[in-house]
Amino acid sequence: RHFMADDSPAPAAGAGAGHRPILLMFTADWCGPCQNFKARVLADGGVSERVNGSYRFQIVDLTSWTGEAAANASHYGVKGVPTLMILDRKGEEIDRYRGPSQPHHFAAWLDRHTSRRR
Repeated sequence: RHFMADDSPAPAAGAGAGHRPILLMFTADWCGPCQNFKARVLADGGVSERVNGSYRFQIVDLTSWTGEAAANASHYGVKGVPTLMILDRKGEEIDRYRGPSQPHHFAAWLDRHTSRRR
């Protein structure tokens, strides 16, 4: 499955992001749980359809935990990876995903936030 990910820097608070909320994933190449989440959850057809249809997906690569990526992690209080969160179009955090690495749980979490916007 193909995921439409934007690897540009994460928006700072107050930065506009269009009409769709942002699904932000803090990840690293060395992170086994991150790679598992990408392969098992994000690659799921139902999940990718929801994300691509309702969110602007951005990845923050913390492989080296330096520079702008580290500044964004600090700004959002990220202590470890993977961390997934939904931001509003102003860059304000709406929620963090704290569920299991299973597609149906993540899809239900996305659906709850999509239905709130309608």
